[in-house]
Amino acid sequence: MSIRIASWNIEGRLSPYATHGRGTPDKIVDEIERLDADVVILPEAYDKSIGINARIEGRIANIGYEHIYDVEYQSGGPVRTYSAVDEPYLRIMSKLAFNRTETIRPGDLRNMPVVTVTDPDTGKMVQIVGVHFEDRSEALRLREVGDLVELANSSKTELIIQGDMNAMYGQSSRARFMRSGFMKQVSQVIPSDVLSDIVSRASDMATGTTLDTFASKTALTDADPRHQYTATPRLRGSEFFPSIPFIDLDHSLHSPGIVVKDFGVGRRDSGSDHRPITLEASITK
Repeated sequence: MSIRIASWNIEGRLSPYATHGRGTPDKIVDEIERLDADVVILPEAYDKSIGINARIEGRIANIGYEHIYDVEYQSGGPVRTYSAVDEPYLRIMSKLAFNRTETIRPGDLRNMPVVTVTDPDTGKMVQIVGVHFEDRSEALRLREVGDLVELANSSKTELIIQGDMNAMYGQSSRARFMRSGFMKQVSQVIPSDVLSDIVSRASDMATGTTLDTFASKTALTDADPRHQYTATPRLRGSEFFPSIPFIDLDHSLHSPGIVVKDFGVGRRDSGSDHRPITLEASITK
């Protein structure tokens, strides 16, 4: 037996944010049910000002997610002009009882939830950090990583850090292209301020230092050695773009006492610009 942990940035779509028939709250819950994970991490789960319909919360409970921990981002630092969700919450929901919950604020930039659950097979505990790193700059992400490195190196239990890290592995050909001079020029000539901002930030996400810091300063291992693409350009408000994953922004990092049995990336557009990632793991230590 193993624990199945999924994460999926849903652009706030547990709130009624659907456009062009994509990503209604019901369709999002349908996909969560299909993932059949024990623990689900949802960056940008919903918008504080809009909330979640009681019927949708009922559906979530009915498929087994009775344990829920919500954390409001309360983002600090410089503010960019475009945001998919005005007042986002990051949610962790679980079919397994929480042994402990807490909120951390890496780099004093965004709140993030931490939960501890027990592997039903081994009786061992695992600490799970649900993350959505800053998308405004690599410098801000490195502030967050510094605190998470300390957490990883001091944790007394096995640890999984999973979610939308807004960071790519810098050595890949796609990352090198995204941070090329050509793409920087493209970002400057695009007539749309929003699209120009998106291209500029994507280029910055391709720097690679965020994930390199984890690799060099902790014993954490990426559950996906292939670094599969997880994010598409088809954001809410840009539905005319193709729903084709083209950059690797979502990752799952784990400590040495965790054995990865399977790792997968969703293969279909389920209503968000990100595809869900799923880790199936056993806690052995």
